[in-house]
Amino acid sequence: MLLHANAGTASSGAYASEIEQLIAALASQIATDAASEASDPAVARIRAVRLLSESVGMMVLSEAVAEVNPSLADEILAATGR
Repeated sequence: MLLHANAGTASSGAYASEIEQLIAALASQIATDAASEASDPAVARIRAVRLLSESVGMMVLSEAVAEVNPSLADEILAATGR
C-alpha cells in the first residue's frame, strides 16, 4: 500500500504503525539469527530498516521502468539479489 502525499493523518499514522511492526519483526528475526552479528537490538533495527528500504526501493524502481525497459527492470531485481 503506497500512500499519496496528501493522505490524511489517520492513514499516515496507520501506515507508520504497520511499518514499525514490520521493522520490529525483521529486527527480531535478524537479532535471533544464529549467523547474524547483529545481536544488539539497535544494530538489528538499523539492518531491518535498511533491508526494508532496499526491498521497497528495488520493487518501486523495477516497476517504474518495467514497461519501457524490461531488461533494466530485471537488472535492478537481479542486482539486489532477489
